[in-house]
Amino acid sequence: MLLAWQSNFAYRDFLHAYRIGMPNDEFRHFFNLRYASTAKAMSRLNIDAAMKYLSAFYGKTGRPALMQSQILRAFILMDRIGTTSTTSFVSRLRSDPDLAALAGLSPNQVPSVGSFYDFQYRFWTQPRDEMHLGVNDVLPCDRNSNARDEVFTTYKKDGIGDDGKLPDSNRSITQECENIIRNGRSFPNSYGYNFQELLRILGVSSSREAGLLECVTTISGDGTCFHAHASPNGHHRCDCLERGITNCTCDRRFTDPDATWGYDSDLDEFFYGHTIYTLTSHNAAAHVDLPMHIRVLSARRHDSASGLICLHEFFTACPDSGIKNVCLDSAHDNMPTYRLFNDVWHVNPLIDLNVRRLKKKVIQDNITYDTDGTPVCHAGCRMIYEGKDFKNNRLKFRCPLAAAHKDLDSCPCRSNCSSSSYGRTVYVKNTDDIRLYPPIPRESKLYKTIYKDRTSCERVNNRILNDYHLSTYRGRSAMRVFFFAICAAINIHLDAQLKVVPDSAYDHIEDYTV
Repeated sequence: MLLAWQSNFAYRDFLHAYRIGMPNDEFRHFFNLRYASTAKAMSRLNIDAAMKYLSAFYGKTGRPALMQSQILRAFILMDRIGTTSTTSFVSRLRSDPDLAALAGLSPNQVPSVGSFYDFQYRFWTQPRDEMHLGVNDVLPCDRNSNARDEVFTTYKKDGIGDDGKLPDSNRSITQECENIIRNGRSFPNSYGYNFQELLRILGVSSSREAGLLECVTTISGDGTCFHAHASPNGHHRCDCLERGITNCTCDRRFTDPDATWGYDSDLDEFFYGHTIYTLTSHNAAAHVDLPMHIRVLSARRHDSASGLICLHEFFTACPDSGIKNVCLDSAHDNMPTYRLFNDVWHVNPLIDLNVRRLKKKVIQDNITYDTDGTPVCHAGCRMIYEGKDFKNNRLKFRCPLAAAHKDLDSCPCRSNCSSSSYGRTVYVKNTDDIRLYPPIPRESKLYKTIYKDRTSCERVNNRILNDYHLSTYRGRSAMRVFFFAICAAINIHLDAQLKVVPDSAYDHIEDYTV
């Protein structure tokens, strides 16, 4: 049962009473120096909205679960102060009354480390016996060798592309994802849905109430690498080494059984860990970037598949989000993605072209496409984009000399081209190739203006990994990495809200300022 829930009002009252009860002004001043901004942010965090959703995961009978709201608040606090070890954080709570008060606890009330882990397990839908996190859980010693060999084989066969990405070994993965989405099925291993719901309740919804998402119609997506602090070879549970057997094939214990091998294009090296894919939005007026959706996937999964999985989850969970545009990099440049945007999600895709997949084509009267879909005239010049014909759903391209108001007779192919003083005009229908001719043409100013928002996902990924220390997080398993990333995303929303909400909204904690 979930009965003893510390409401946000009770938390603020507790925090205020704790400060008033300090022995003297010197103690209060010391508290302010250490935790003034943190106290403001934690008071802004209202977890009451999550109680109704979380209560469904607790039984109706039996002993009530204690300190659940404090544990949730403590996890967000732990991420905010940069502590990356749950065990160390619990020790700090018990030894630092000021820190414990920020979590809504007194030092003698701090739950055990096991209670913190049980809180995560409760909302992770993967069966416990499949997680292999126990001390005595062992797996085959070569479980990571096949995944490593697969990544290395792809690297030797195809190499790294001009876009800096390693191609997916499964060439039909995006087609398989399209079939799953069109059939209305969910993707396997979607164990973190409840974590994502926490982000929507505590982060996205509260930012929307603060007015940060009122004018947001564009989201961007990108993946980043999380390097696991675990051995890919596992740990011996046998005595083979003591008996002089160096090529032991006995089962071993893996501290991060979910981690796999992948390629980090930023560092240009292979890594062992996970991929974290984020969907973000950018508020230009407030100058803030907000995470909208987060998913932890296999390290060897290509961004083209990761993006489809995350977008499917996002649009399924938020059908009325009001999103009209999605900005993605060239790793997502494939036909299944464009078809899903056009037929299923009805959203404008703004995707950079993948130069490795571009080919020239002949369209009409010996006019050819360039690699990015721009028509090339008889003289070999790229024609100029002149806008879109919305009535006939086609794009207009014009002779470059005529568009620049230059003498058409200077063209060597004048006799074989149009005799009109307006110059040669070519129309291309959007339906000819939805990849080369998306709804918003790549040559248009509108496309370039919207596509600038794509860098927001890189900034959010940087904040999660570095500002909130996920890159140094020592927790192992996809569940713990996922939960820590969600806490970091909630803190990013808190930072944005503190930036735009007027100071008068925090009059109830004005005592905490120095």
